[in-house]
Amino acid sequence: GGFSMEELICHCLAKVCKRRNLALGNIWVPGEGHFLTTSHQFQSYTSDNEDLVFFATRCTEYTFRFGEGIPGTAWKEGKPVWVEDVTTLSLAEYPRLAIAKACKVRTSLAIPFVVCGATVAVLEFVMGEVKQRDE
Repeated sequence: GGFSMEELICHCLAKVCKRRNLALGNIWVPGEGHFLTTSHQFQSYTSDNEDLVFFATRCTEYTFRFGEGIPGTAWKEGKPVWVEDVTTLSLAEYPRLAIAKACKVRTSLAIPFVVCGATVAVLEFVMGEVKQRDE
């Protein structure tokens, strides 16, 4: 049988995480009522870091509206959003701030996955250390 769009995106995410040594990847998908959600099957780890695993688990409890947070901003703007250190953002800019600080999350990169002009998902990569944009 063929791959579903979700399976294909998950496969890409896992490959990128491995190749780039990114600790955690989330796939945020637009659901009912214009919210982005993620779930366990839409996550990929290259790290068994307990902090990041816990952060990933908590991510599934969040939803982002169009333009809200890092995933929502990438969704709205249709282009990647790179934040070198999320702990420098306000709670309004980064709703997961408290949990990110507790789990030592630093860099976040969100990339919209656009098909025929529509964003079908936002790929978010999270790192436990500050990374410069060119890496």
